[in-house]
Amino acid sequence: MWKRASRGILLALVLVALLPLSPALAQSTIVLVNPPSQSVTLNQTVAVEIKVDTVTKLYGVDIRLTFDAAKLEAQDANPGVSGVQIEQGSFLNPAQGFLAQNSADNTTGQVQYVFALMAPAPAVSGTGVLARITFKAKATGNALITLNSVTLSNDQAQPIPATLMNGSITILPPGS
Repeated sequence: MWKRASRGILLALVLVALLPLSPALAQSTIVLVNPPSQSVTLNQTVAVEIKVDTVTKLYGVDIRLTFDAAKLEAQDANPGVSGVQIEQGSFLNPAQGFLAQNSADNTTGQVQYVFALMAPAPAVSGTGVLARITFKAKATGNALITLNSVTLSNDQAQPIPATLMNGSITILPPGS
């Protein structure tokens, strides 16, 4: 009896091990602050990327993040336009889409970036930079960069689930 039960359990384990993983389990999309942590000296600038990893058929993004406005100041990537903007990434080709929102508020520490490709542009798969933010360090300490809400969508306007990974910047005093 014991041998029969053991064989049954062993057979079940082998079958589970041999079953192919579904595509959803085989890969998981991640949106992250890159690098996840870094250090900079007071009054210096430092850049972070908002990066997507392992995405399939991406067509649009809506990124909302916060940063510690007491310690960091977002630098304007487009001084010729009113307000503070962040830099567009190259993963979704800026020439093939529509930038609906691009703003950084240095008082509240909020960034919103909304971009969508436009037909006939093809959806994009893989890994790449969605946006880049350059900060000036204005006070010492640890400053968090938090991805509060990120909506990724495909060319059918369906959401693409993603895991969010935040980042931090440590601001050191001069001479450290």
